Amino acid sequence: MEGEMNRFVHRILKSSTATSIGGTTKLSPTQQLVQTELQHAKLLYFGEFHSEERIVSFQTELIKEWAKCLASSYSSSLAGRSSSTVTVKPQPPRLHLIMAHFSVDMQNLLDRFAGVVAVSEKPSPDDDNEAFEELKSSYKNDFGTEGHDLQPYRNLLQLCRQTTRNGRKGMEHYDYCPIHIHGGFIPRNHAARLNKECPDTASKQSFFDEMSNQR
Repeated sequence: MEGEMNRFVHRILKSSTATSIGGTTKLSPTQQLVQTELQHAKLLYFGEFHSEERIVSFQTELIKEWAKCLASSYSSSLAGRSSSTVTVKPQPPRLHLIMAHFSVDMQNLLDRFAGVVAVSEKPSPDDDNEAFEELKSSYKNDFGTEGHDLQPYRNLLQLCRQTTRNGRKGMEHYDYCPIHIHGGFIPRNHAARLNKECPDTASKQSFFDEMSNQR
């Protein structure tokens, strides 16, 4: 398995080579991938060995470069708007990161971590490291159903938190567009109910409609 993981990562990282623009600016393989393949993409599926640090590192770099590319395009569109007769301000871009590590009933936990909470709720700690430790503790002790190792995702999750908090202030002065985290997995108790109580298409459709309304 270790050997397979090594080959998987190396194939991705060696799939393209750095190029230059105007003979001066070097692009990393990830930057090149974002600018040639992902800049205008609407949806990206990323398969991984969960919590494998090298894969998570690449995933984090990819999302970071994508958010930076979208923010740069938005800034350019604002600059073009100021020199034209167009009066409608373009819609700020956002990335939505849907993670199977979190079930949909953990969304309030993720929103609190990212600083997206109602006024009546206790805010997340200002310190990023303290907020991450609180997230891990609640993930394990208050839910405990998924059981993934979140430590390798620290940088990715904190990037999402920072961009979301900055985005609420207006992204014109920041390098990355907001990255919103979403729980994307069916809670295990609901998955068991789906398996036992929904034998036909109609009952399955009713189940998924119910789950959608919980979001």
